Amino acid sequence: MNKKFLRKIAILCGVSVLTAFGVFGCGKKEEVPADETAEATSGAEAEAQAESLTAQGHTVAGSTVEGDTAAGDAAAGSAAAEETAGAEETTAAAEASGAEGSVDHIVPKPDEIDEQIKEEFLNEISGEMDLEGAWEDEVSQRAHMNVTKNEDGSYNIVVRWGSSAFETSVWEIHGTYDEVSGMLSYQDGAYSIHTADEKGNETISGEETTNGAFMKEGEKLRWSDSKAPDDGLFVKQ
Repeated sequence: MNKKFLRKIAILCGVSVLTAFGVFGCGKKEEVPADETAEATSGAEAEAQAESLTAQGHTVAGSTVEGDTAAGDAAAGSAAAEETAGAEETTAAAEASGAEGSVDHIVPKPDEIDEQIKEEFLNEISGEMDLEGAWEDEVSQRAHMNVTKNEDGSYNIVVRWGSSAFETSVWEIHGTYDEVSGMLSYQDGAYSIHTADEKGNETISGEETTNGAFMKEGEKLRWSDSKAPDDGLFVKQ
């Protein structure tokens, strides 16, 4: 056969093969489904929106933008500041209230305390006191005292101190109570011992002159005498 004829046949066969490949899909472009195309488009649009927000100073995180977060932080800070201010106002009001309430409880100065203590002490040991009446010694519980008041303000005092069932020591005292010193002092007390026998007959012996004083201790009277065995602390009956 002629070489030119054979070459034509080969060229025709090659064209036929290429045409067949095109018909049966060889080398044909794969068509993208519509759904995938839409998803790609949506993703591209989301990326474009994110880039736009980023350019404006925001960052997309899910559905939340940092701009909104910043606004929320600012609102929270404002609320915290208001709460702090309210707490300070409440504290200031409480302090003011405490200050007002403490007006009636002013702490006295040391000098005032000293004067108060001095006054209380002086009131305990001096000042007015009515000695008239019946008194009992709370220390020995064996001494009794009767006091009468004279028109001139002086007092007659009789103290009886039981030594035993048959013997009693007796003091007869006269004196004037001094409000400044809180004392009734004497130098001429009459002391004697009264003894009774089985029949009730009484004899008096051991008469002496004594000295001593009655001293105010609050509402009580402390008695000290040169002949008394112990001091007495008399309470009014």
